[in-house]
Amino acid sequence: MKKLGLVYFACAVTLVGGGAAHAQPSAEPGPFITIGSVGNRGWDRPDVPTGSLRGRGAVAYEYRIAEGEVTTAQWVAFINAVYVHTNLPIDVGLPVFWGAEVDPTYSGPGMQFRPWVGDPQAGRFPVTGITWLEAAMYCNWLHNGRSEDLASITNGVYDVFDPTQETRHPGARYWIPSHDEWLKAAYYDPAADRWNLYSTGSDQPAPGGLPGAGDANVAFRLPDYGEYRIPTGSYPQTRSPWGLLDTAGSAKEFTETLCFDPGPPVFYLRAIMGSNAGGPVEEDYGGSLGVLDPDTFTLYMGLRIAAAVESSCAACAADYDGSGGVDGDDIVGFFGDWQQGAECADVDDSGGVDGDDIASFFGVWQAGGC
Repeated sequence: MKKLGLVYFACAVTLVGGGAAHAQPSAEPGPFITIGSVGNRGWDRPDVPTGSLRGRGAVAYEYRIAEGEVTTAQWVAFINAVYVHTNLPIDVGLPVFWGAEVDPTYSGPGMQFRPWVGDPQAGRFPVTGITWLEAAMYCNWLHNGRSEDLASITNGVYDVFDPTQETRHPGARYWIPSHDEWLKAAYYDPAADRWNLYSTGSDQPAPGGLPGAGDANVAFRLPDYGEYRIPTGSYPQTRSPWGLLDTAGSAKEFTETLCFDPGPPVFYLRAIMGSNAGGPVEEDYGGSLGVLDPDTFTLYMGLRIAAAVESSCAACAADYDGSGGVDGDDIVGFFGDWQQGAECADVDDSGGVDGDDIASFFGVWQAGGC
């Protein structure tokens, strides 16, 4: 059973690893922004007292990260795939704050949810009050093709029964961003080659206030925790240098980075980043790193997912140029890339371009397809 946690503290342990009206959003993950500037330098601005920023945020590969936090519409699709079952192998709770309700038109098996019928913005409400393990299960589910098979939530990207897993499995399609990936996407400015102190593209915090009055969902309260029901993307004027929304305020966000506390007892914790609705603007400084037990939830924890960069290579190597037919042009295209050692010429997925790829290519080409 997941546990309620109310204490937020700095990660002093060792790091191991005005909204306009909208239609209900899609349940599809994303949209995503590609984070480039491969090999950027790490954080070199004033550090925090715990020393957890210096040199962090240097990432040596391209990746994608969601423009916004996971929405109610996206989480409903996941929860419905799980709650159609009545014999769950692991606890999957409901968020503390989201914009969904039980679907009264559904008669079983299990139960289903839907965005609040009476509020056209409900599908855009951020999902908060979830655990790291539930975030990991969501990524597993996406990676495994959004299947209703319960095995699809327990492994694929993260083995949810292994608290010591340091990072995502190789070949992950979707994952919880690492501390470095999150920090770079929120604070590093690729055009100026500099680190901003705050995630809003500035060395000054964004003033909090309601949409249309402030620049971030932070530093104010509404009755009945209404600040957690301000739709995602309600502050389009406030973005990270890469274009991310709601990095300041809304929800604190999980990372996959493992924080090891040797104890005793031993704790395997996960780093969390950012500021949250109702919290102080100062928490947006450098991400305000904290830690949380993987099966503990707090009212303010949410999620922004990362994803692999989509390949431009043809789905079928025989139709190398993607024209819809297998012909001599595919041979020309393949050999051009093969001579340059291009990634798409690695037909056998060995991780390198060599003579075996020629044999693999001609095998499928002569067969007329894949």
